[in-house]
Parts: sequence; C-alpha cells; structure tokens
Amino acid sequence: MSLIGVDIGSTGTKIAAYSAEGKLLASVYAAHTPLHPHAGAWEVDAEQVWRNAATGMRQLIAMKPVKRDPPIGIGLSASTREAFPVDANGNPLGPCIMTADTRESGLEKTILSQYPPEKWFEFCGHLPERMDPVCRLLWWEKNRPDVMAKTKYFLGWGEYFSLRLTGRAVTDRSNAGRFFVYDFKTHDWSPERVSQFKIRSEVLPKVEPWGKVIGPLRKEVSRELGLPEKVQLGVGANDAVCCVLGSGVSEIGAGCLISGSWENILLPVSSSPPASKLIETGVSIGPFPGKASLLIYVLN
Repeated sequence: MSLIGVDIGSTGTKIAAYSAEGKLLASVYAAHTPLHPHAGAWEVDAEQVWRNAATGMRQLIAMKPVKRDPPIGIGLSASTREAFPVDANGNPLGPCIMTADTRESGLEKTILSQYPPEKWFEFCGHLPERMDPVCRLLWWEKNRPDVMAKTKYFLGWGEYFSLRLTGRAVTDRSNAGRFFVYDFKTHDWSPERVSQFKIRSEVLPKVEPWGKVIGPLRKEVSRELGLPEKVQLGVGANDAVCCVLGSGVSEIGAGCLISGSWENILLPVSSSPPASKLIETGVSIGPFPGKASLLIYVLN
C-alpha cells in the first residue's frame, strides 16, 4: 500500500512513490520546455506538462519497488499563482503564463485602489498584483475574449491535474488563498468580490479542505497511466506549503527556507500580525494546514 506524490513545479514535474511508513520507493522527473515568445514572457504548454506527467507516472508504476507495493492514493503539490483557461473536456485553451512572466493586465492599480491595503490583507492576506491568478484571468478577458468565451474553467496546476485525473476541478485553501477573491473568513470564494470584478464564478475551482478525497481516478485515466482503478486523489496544497510540512515545520517557532526557482522563507503563525506590519515588510500571509494554521510568505 503506497502513496504517490506529484509535484508540478516551475521548471519540471516530480513524481515519487512512498511506502505507508514514508520510505521512498522510486521517483521520476520530467523538465518543462520554457517558451519565451517575446521579451519578459515565460510560458509553458500545459498539455505538454500533462503528457510528461503521464509518461512519468507509467515509468514509476513499472518500477519494481512500486509494483511490489501498489499505490492506493495520490496527492498533488503545485506551483502557485500560475493559471490558464481550460475547456469543458479539460483541454488547455492557451499556455500557462508563469509567475515570473512580466506582462500585466493593466488593471492591477485600479483593482488595488478599490480597497485600502489593510482591507485587502483582511480579505485574502496579500495585495493584488500581476501574479495574482485573478489578474491573470482578467488579462485573458482583456486580451483574448475569444478564448475566454470558450473557457469552462480557469485553473492552476493542481486544479488542472485534479480535473484531468478525476473529472473534478478542485483546489485547496493554500492555492485558493493566492487569489484575491478568496475570503479568509469563509475559506471560500467571496461572492461580493467575484461580482464586483465581473468574474464568472463557475470558472473558479471548488475549494475543499486539506486531505479530503476528491474521488477515484477516471477509468480511462487509470488505464492510460497504468494505475489500479481503486486509486483515489486527495486534496493537496501549494508547493511552498508542502515543502514546509515535508521539512517537519508545522508549529510556531520554526521556519523553512526553500531554494529552487524561487528562494523563499516561510514562517508558520497562529494569528496574523497587524496588516500594517506585513505591508511594511513586503510579505504576505495565507492558510496553512499545519498546527499553526497560517503561513507568512517571504517570496524572492
């Protein structure tokens, strides 16, 4: 009885199988092909990422340690603040605009001015800026209305893989918390801000609690990946949160330094410091599944 973790990062996808006791059984890696259509642009072909992951999964399942200990569950870790339009069948309608891509919707300052900075932190723990997935959504609305007219969902990596694997577009609170329409009080999308910024609520994924079973894999996907039909997908978290928990940091008093495509310091807290302090320091805060319940993001 093993468990599979899939991490969709900025530069590649990592897939690993672990025994129920936490022993690493096997792992595979597939690099993404970065696309730079113009200066300051960084895109990735979402369909290629899925194909690479599917190939990697088949390779992993064929390895002897995994064949001896078949998987029963999958969890997703995903690079956050990267999202793209998807049709009703789960097919990407355009590239994923990556976090470091410098294009803006041109609406960020207008959006930011709708509320004082302290109010934004009260809502969602950060200030809206170009990397916010909702700002990316509005970029698509402004620049490619023809694409958005065909869009069923606007999804990040975790939600996209959830849709492809189970037929349900589901996100967790840590990924949802990077959208400025997330509400810390309800742990769901804010109807007021969704309406205020003219966002079709149906394009947003369903927010579910951590660890909840999303559902079994679709039969055709199980066959494609070589997985038993009994395998189920659980609600994961964003990659930063998974790094923190994976390093054993769950409570107040310890922090985590991540060094990869980004270099981040992540600090669990049980209550939010004053918004003015967070704004002055240039950090943000979001939901966290550890004992501390909140996580301060120092992003670089």
